[in-house]
Amino acid sequence: MILIIHASEWRWAKRAAVLGLDSGLRIFGWLAAALTALAILAAGLYPHLENAAVHVDEPYLLGCAGAGATGGLWLLWVAIRNLFTGSRVSLRPNVISRTALSWMLVGLATLLISAGILQALEGWWIKREPLLRLETSRNFVNALSERGLEHRCAQIRDWIREQPQP
Repeated sequence: MILIIHASEWRWAKRAAVLGLDSGLRIFGWLAAALTALAILAAGLYPHLENAAVHVDEPYLLGCAGAGATGGLWLLWVAIRNLFTGSRVSLRPNVISRTALSWMLVGLATLLISAGILQALEGWWIKREPLLRLETSRNFVNALSERGLEHRCAQIRDWIREQPQP
């Protein structure tokens, strides 16, 4: 959404700067988009950093969340700025909103359709997987968890047998 709004502002500033549609400082939009993209990448790297010898903890995830929140804050700032713009200079926010709306609706429709497709695919794959079905276990836990529990119980029994008897 950030890039759709920012691209609309940029194109209208290029095409119709004569009409007063130049927004001035556009660096904040690019900065918000970059920080949000970096936060998504950093959050995706978190499981791999945990396996490495690097100790990452709550501050890392809070930093990812803070960097990701800059996009939402920028969108909130743009919405408030456009909402409270005076009537004499309201052409730019109205044109940008109308330009961005159609592409946002296309993006929303794409997300909704892909969510339904992905959910159906997930159900199809889970039905094919014998270890995750509840019918394959004895105590209504999936068979994978049941096998892990049996292995852990065997390890505990072996450990108890190894302990010296009083």
